[in-house]
Amino acid sequence: MKPTVYGAPLSALVRSVRMALSEKGMEYDLVDVGVVHGECKGVQHLARNPFGKVPLFDHDSHSIYETSAIVRYIDQVFDGPSALAASAADQARMNPIISIIDNYGYQAIILEIRIYAVGN
Repeated sequence: MKPTVYGAPLSALVRSVRMALSEKGMEYDLVDVGVVHGECKGVQHLARNPFGKVPLFDHDSHSIYETSAIVRYIDQVFDGPSALAASAADQARMNPIISIIDNYGYQAIILEIRIYAVGN
């Protein structure tokens, strides 16, 4: 079954999932969820993700949200080059970096880009 990615096509987080699928050579369906217009907070999307965020990933009756979890699932389930570090020690160094980006980097990066693009 072809996976489905729910989210805004230009979202950096949705693009991360799409890149992971591309690295694995996987075809997928992309369902546009209009974040700008609040579709992610609508009843239909909240039924898929109780936090009202994107991306959301559906595959083989598994619904997964949170980009890191989705990318790890893709890496483990589909054939192709691995995105994970090979050793436990390397994964232990990789995981905090992912957490730092998820928890602190994303918002700062997006705000900086928005301020730069809009001009204060």
